[in-house]
Amino acid sequence: MSKESSIVYRTISDVSGPLLVAENTHDVSFNEVVKIRSPTGELLTGTVLETGKGRAVIQVFEGTSGLDTDVTAVRFTGETLKLPVSSEILGRVLDGAGNPLDKGPPLTAEDHWDIYGSPINPYARQYPRQPIQTGVSAIDGLNTLVRGQKLPIFSGSGLPHIIDLLHRLCDRLRFPVRKVISLLCSVRWVLQPLRHNISCSHSKKQELLNIPHSF
Repeated sequence: MSKESSIVYRTISDVSGPLLVAENTHDVSFNEVVKIRSPTGELLTGTVLETGKGRAVIQVFEGTSGLDTDVTAVRFTGETLKLPVSSEILGRVLDGAGNPLDKGPPLTAEDHWDIYGSPINPYARQYPRQPIQTGVSAIDGLNTLVRGQKLPIFSGSGLPHIIDLLHRLCDRLRFPVRKVISLLCSVRWVLQPLRHNISCSHSKKQELLNIPHSF
């Protein structure tokens, strides 16, 4: 990854949905963090989704409302997104930037980890052989969950059934529900960092957080 650039680009050619397109860019890397200055002076954050042939496609985390092709400026930082980590995050509810959502005390970062991590060699992991009965027939019968396996569950934004399903799984498997909610909110906010529209409603999330579970 290149060092932080002092070049400010005012070569925005298109604004569409959450995306900006910057032209005549140089030495831009995939997943690079971008700082965007709006026409009103507000500083926004984004990441490079695609780059090549002097063009960079940028996803703006806070959305592109108010941005234009005339005044909007962007600067590439030369870094990828990093999350502050420490032992204090265990059991906490955080957004994708590592900020507490549970009204707890601020966290002290011991290190900063790249959210993209490193590639994992699939042959290096132990072969999963222990099935887990969730009590959900669609999962147990069609997409059996095995210990050590990842099970993707997809949903539209704003729909509450995902949090209800997690609640059911936690209750059946006796898994610490706070860790699940922390993971859920972190994943959601990593996908759409700094945006205030996580999938589960505040009341449902608070209901789950109030469930007594031991760690």
